[in-house]
Amino acid sequence: MTQRFSAQGVRFARSGAQSVEKESTLLASLPFKALPQDWDHWPGAPAVAIWNAEGRLAYVGPYSDGVACTSDSSLIEPLLRTLVAGREASVTRQDTVSCLCELD
Repeated sequence: MTQRFSAQGVRFARSGAQSVEKESTLLASLPFKALPQDWDHWPGAPAVAIWNAEGRLAYVGPYSDGVACTSDSSLIEPLLRTLVAGREASVTRQDTVSCLCELD
């Protein structure tokens, strides 16, 4: 996903723990961005936040709907395609069933 959308101008970053010793090379290669202060107690992980080209929050929530995070159930890939096409999107409040993994 990062390779596909990076080629279309989408910039990716990681957040959460600054240390990525146990993470994949791809994740470790992404620039680190601190979470906004009012998100310090975010209840779900992994989670995704997407801002549009104007800097407005377009999505916040799980990668996919359900307990398996796959491109087949992805909530964010259709949203990225919409934004890359120059169309407006805002999905910041929705009900989903997703995995919540406790992180150290």
